[in-house]
Amino acid sequence: MYPCKKSCNDSHICGEKMIIRPAQDKEKWNENLTKTGWHWVTHRWEWREVMEALGYKSHYFEICNGDDTIALFPCFTVKIRYLKDYSLISKIFSFTGLESSGNGYGGVLINSKFSNINIKNKIAKVLDSYLFDFCKRNGYDFIKINDSPVYSNLNLEKLGYKKTYHYTFLLDLTQDKDYLWKNLEKRARNGIRKAKKSGVKIRELTSEEEIKEFHRLHVETYSRTNMPWRPFDYLKAIWKNLGEINAVKFFGAFKDDTLIAGVMLLTYGDMSLYGMGVSDHRYLKFQPNIYLQWHAILWSKMNGRRYYDLGSVAYPKQTKKEAGIFKFKRSLGGKLVSSVYWVKSCTIKYEAFTWLKDLLRDLYEKKK
Repeated sequence: MYPCKKSCNDSHICGEKMIIRPAQDKEKWNENLTKTGWHWVTHRWEWREVMEALGYKSHYFEICNGDDTIALFPCFTVKIRYLKDYSLISKIFSFTGLESSGNGYGGVLINSKFSNINIKNKIAKVLDSYLFDFCKRNGYDFIKINDSPVYSNLNLEKLGYKKTYHYTFLLDLTQDKDYLWKNLEKRARNGIRKAKKSGVKIRELTSEEEIKEFHRLHVETYSRTNMPWRPFDYLKAIWKNLGEINAVKFFGAFKDDTLIAGVMLLTYGDMSLYGMGVSDHRYLKFQPNIYLQWHAILWSKMNGRRYYDLGSVAYPKQTKKEAGIFKFKRSLGGKLVSSVYWVKSCTIKYEAFTWLKDLLRDLYEKKK
């Protein structure tokens, strides 16, 4: 903590008076979240417990001014490996950094009493200095802070951060059911009708055995699409920790008592997020996936949610597989929205890598 150079009391906000410290108390952290302009389940202490159960190292910071907690910043140590083998070259293209809470909903959470632009800029400057020193001490390569599509906090461009964008489809659930139905693309409505006509039934999965069966389909689905799958402990930690605060729902689609598809829905406050989808490829002809999405949308609306986030999509550049995912999510009638990812390099190695990556991308675009 630094002495303030001005004559000020505890209500005055200045960089010299701010301190940043690791958060220690779960109840205090969650209580301070309620004083911010907007927060979500990925900012809560329970999300920290989920990520730690998976082996992630967490860092939950409080930004304080005197006795006031004026902002919160939850983040995790992440490791990125751009090449999948374990050769020396692979190690050169491997990086470790700090990243704010996942699923597109991270960022800095600022107490509503201290949310004017001047205070935000002071908070950003002090936090950036602290995080940069933290990364240098720990040998981290980068800092990544992601805002949300519904709540944006800070502009970090003047502090040396580069701006990238995250895209998703967001549904407005304040519209009535008839509007939401008509706003679906025709093929989505037809798929829902086919699922119903084929006898597909949807219900919530409530036992550990059912979550294990969901996980079995998760492994099958992700293996089929060449994506890395999560261990069962990941789903169990979400089901247990977030289930205790009613922030997660697992829905399953059944055909003749057989689980043929499922969705994991993260749901908290005014928003639900499509967190994961799984399916048995033998039953895709019955259209269970689109039916599950419609069920999750209606459940969210009936339970007071204002937004339904369909999860990250690649845009505008897409592989063939990414284009298929984009097309599926677009069919549900949401609006394509973006949020900002702020990234700052902390090492020459990462700076050189990003420069090379940008150069190769520009050359590829010119060649096209």
